[in-house]
Amino acid sequence: MSLQRSDFMSRGEPKVDFLRLWTFIEPWARSNHELSASDLKMLLFLDPLDWFTVKEFKEGTLWMSWEPKKIYRLINEGWVKKTHSGRGRIGGHNKYKVTQRGNLLVRRIYKMLIGKEPIPESAKRNQRVKGERHTQFLREINRRNEN
Repeated sequence: MSLQRSDFMSRGEPKVDFLRLWTFIEPWARSNHELSASDLKMLLFLDPLDWFTVKEFKEGTLWMSWEPKKIYRLINEGWVKKTHSGRGRIGGHNKYKVTQRGNLLVRRIYKMLIGKEPIPESAKRNQRVKGERHTQFLREINRRNEN
């Protein structure tokens, strides 16, 4: 299922409330997939690109905490893969892309934001849920987001 422009529109105007769910979705994505906040932001930044270089990766980290070996850590963890080996001295000609694993996570986040998929309510599917109170709260959020 692909996302359409109409998913973000209501009566011809942008829906301005879909980001309110980020408060619940971002901690779910980080804890269930063992990602830092900057890793998750980086995946969201890189996912739309067909491929990227180390230079573009560094541009994406301009506003985040910089970790020199972050791209290699994301490769080792299966979020990014090298698709082309170049002949540069420092790997500047290598091309990378977000893996299917990363792409599926990003798509799932978008679906949750626009209400096409509920935020996981059970402690088994959402490590942030600590008890019945959290479950009830997320259930209510999901119910409101369906409409």
